[in-house]
Amino acid sequence: MLESLPVDRRTLFLKSLNHDEAQFFRDFWPFWAREEQLAPEGNWRIWLFLGGRGAGKTRAGAEWIAEGIREGRMRRVALLAATYADARQVMIEGESGLKRVIPGATFEPSNRRAGLSVFVIDESVLVVYDGATWVDYAAIMVLQNVPLVGVNTSADATNKFAVKSSAVLFDNVGNGVQAKINKAASADSASLLYQKGYSGRAEIGLTGDDDFHFKVSPDGSTWYGALNIVRSNGNIYVNTASALESTSYPTTGTPQLQVKGHSVFGTSSSYPVRIHGDGYVGIEMSPNDSGGFSFNGYFNGTNVVYRSSSYAWRARFTSGGAYVEQYAASGTAGAAITFSTGRILTNAGHTLLNTSTDNGVLTVGGDVMPEADNTRSVGSSSFRFANGFFGGYVRTGSYVVSALPSAGTVGAGARAFVTDATATTFASTVAGGGANKVPVVSDGTNWIVG
Repeated sequence: MLESLPVDRRTLFLKSLNHDEAQFFRDFWPFWAREEQLAPEGNWRIWLFLGGRGAGKTRAGAEWIAEGIREGRMRRVALLAATYADARQVMIEGESGLKRVIPGATFEPSNRRAGLSVFVIDESVLVVYDGATWVDYAAIMVLQNVPLVGVNTSADATNKFAVKSSAVLFDNVGNGVQAKINKAASADSASLLYQKGYSGRAEIGLTGDDDFHFKVSPDGSTWYGALNIVRSNGNIYVNTASALESTSYPTTGTPQLQVKGHSVFGTSSSYPVRIHGDGYVGIEMSPNDSGGFSFNGYFNGTNVVYRSSSYAWRARFTSGGAYVEQYAASGTAGAAITFSTGRILTNAGHTLLNTSTDNGVLTVGGDVMPEADNTRSVGSSSFRFANGFFGGYVRTGSYVVSALPSAGTVGAGARAFVTDATATTFASTVAGGGANKVPVVSDGTNWIVG
């Protein structure tokens, strides 16, 4: 409108203004701006002012920011330029910059301190000023003493580092890779816990002591020790946490492999093998054992026992010798075979006692004695030996006639020797009370001299 007036009238109008009115008129941007230099009306997010050098782009932006600040619509404004120098020389201190359009505005170059960060939109990168130049923030970022880190999930006070992923990779940098798990005290745990639905099912590591454990659980609360490797010697205990026995064995030392439970396995004879089932040892083989060994039974703490429904057999090993015994259910035992300094051998079904010479089904290398005088029998009236061959004498027991057993009980053919016969007549019935010593034989009814 002012431009449409003749020059003399415009001059007259301007001279009529006082100082304040003239200053306001000078700074009133909507009056001086071209239409394209004024911000568009309406609800918009991006205002693109496309023009060449001298088109008034910087002035239009500066005036728009000044208006927003005066009206309280703007408190913090980001100025984006190709370089820091461009932003300062053109947008702030230039003839159309913010200092020009906002009276009293100041600029403090000292605020460009190290640590100032800027996001570069066209490069999608965050840069930071290090005191000398702008550098990529990712290149200098170091995470130290970060309280929580969550990757694709949320960390918490217990799980301070949490990762939600189908796989996790620890790659090398040209040599080996180690993942370290460190605990404070022996009673603590340093382990890997495997879970289902966040409930433990298996655990591997140092759990409660410094031995290496393999544990499993059906429900996350009840745990079973499957394997324990002893830290001091490398010994392995299966289904038990420690050595089951402390007894010193001929092979000396604790077992290198010890299994608790029903187990079947083959092994070299170089080392002992002990199988422990439900508290009972079944077999022990020493390094010098050879051949096979089969045994159905258990160790009851003292003896190795073969069990049947009504009786058992047991083998006892003591300082006095070794014993194989029939062990009745009542708990009483009767020795069947005892060997100490002697030996018992078998050869094709023959039994050799204290000898290695095989002369028949039973070969004895020494005297055969009952456990007490005048006890036990060889054969019976129902089970008799057909023949007997002796290289020396046969000695029967000595009796007084009154002490002879019943001739009918011992049976015909039984022989004895009496020391008080009244007569020596052959085939006469013996009578006692005399001083004659004679052999006697039973005819099934009486003892007769002969």
